[in-house]
Amino acid sequence: EWLVAAFAASKVGAITVGISTFSTPREIAWILDHCRPAVLVTIEAFRGRSYLTPLYELCPELARSAPGALRSDSFPELRAVVCVDPGRHDGVYWLGDLTGRAADVGETALAAAQAAVAPTDLCYILYTSGSTATPKGVSLAHYGVIENGFNIGERQHLTDADRLWMAVPLFWSFGSANALPAIMTHGGSIVLQESFEPGEALALLDGERCSVYYGMANMARAILEHPDRPRHRLAAMRTGLTIGLPEDIRMTMEAVGARELCNVYGSTETYGNCAVTDANDSLELRLHTQGLPLPGMDFRVVDPEKAKLQWKNLHDLLLSLGVVIHIIPPDPNAPGLVYPANAGVLLGNQFILSNLIPTRANERVIYESFLKKLGYSTVSIKSRFEGEADFFPVGDRYIFTYGGVMTQKFVPKFNLPPWTRIYGFRS
Repeated sequence: EWLVAAFAASKVGAITVGISTFSTPREIAWILDHCRPAVLVTIEAFRGRSYLTPLYELCPELARSAPGALRSDSFPELRAVVCVDPGRHDGVYWLGDLTGRAADVGETALAAAQAAVAPTDLCYILYTSGSTATPKGVSLAHYGVIENGFNIGERQHLTDADRLWMAVPLFWSFGSANALPAIMTHGGSIVLQESFEPGEALALLDGERCSVYYGMANMARAILEHPDRPRHRLAAMRTGLTIGLPEDIRMTMEAVGARELCNVYGSTETYGNCAVTDANDSLELRLHTQGLPLPGMDFRVVDPEKAKLQWKNLHDLLLSLGVVIHIIPPDPNAPGLVYPANAGVLLGNQFILSNLIPTRANERVIYESFLKKLGYSTVSIKSRFEGEADFFPVGDRYIFTYGGVMTQKFVPKFNLPPWTRIYGFRS
């Protein structure tokens, strides 16, 4: 349904805005206010998280409106809410009812709308994860999505015989601005997994004879360690994209049998990737480099002396604003390691460590050791907080930063006092 809605919107010149299924009600409200959509397509709930319930709370006019006739003070541009799941909800179109209205649109009007779409028009607005700030809406145009996606597919030597497995979210660029245009521009097929689970992934990869892997190292490790892995040959698997340390990429190749797996570099702003190794590059190159720039991409190498000066200026500015900065030496057993944001929050004299994904769980020891040296006690929970922490390398040292007290709207619901927000910077 996501694909049908996105392609339909693109064909008539509407912009698809991807909203994370991990979004809290507060984040949904912020994004709706920021991008001001005319139509919201959603599902009732996913993986225990409800979307329609908070929407009725954020937009009470919805329950009193006829489907497609919404008028809201909070979201003045929003006219319709469409739910994919069957069932009746006040003020909400069921997707089947909406598509049933297609007969009301004349062929001439449809052709005119499609003909008016220009290559430079926006195709997507994709929000970054907001790991170090509020999410940022990145605008991507039709031509860039299609052309760069085609070039990404060329590096993997994709053809119309390939089948691409994808369990990464479509609301992020790795899915919608990378995997999707890469395979579509080469006439191949997409095998979607609604939510990643390693056993189901193995069955899909093998049963659908997938030849292209789009996933992260933690997914590959879960597949590799699953008890059903020896029973699946994954004989059709050939290439794909991932990112990580050389040992992560080598492990991914082993886990899914992707002998021609490609390494990548990029961001949402670069239409997913700006550099990709070639599937035929040597193993050494694909493990230790991210490949050559894609056509149309210009790289600028940073002057290390200017970079040091910029970091010093940032350091001095933060100090002048009263931000506390701790600089610590790196772990000699993990050279070059960049610690993740969202490490937790500081509550009084106790640092609450958020849950780390399994492939990074060994970093917890480093966090705890450092924090205890600062005089904080630590506790671990299986949640991720709005407060953030980050370590990043500067020369031969790591910097750890955190800022002042901030109150989040949902804090009273958990009976927590305001916490010290932990800020991180990406180098």
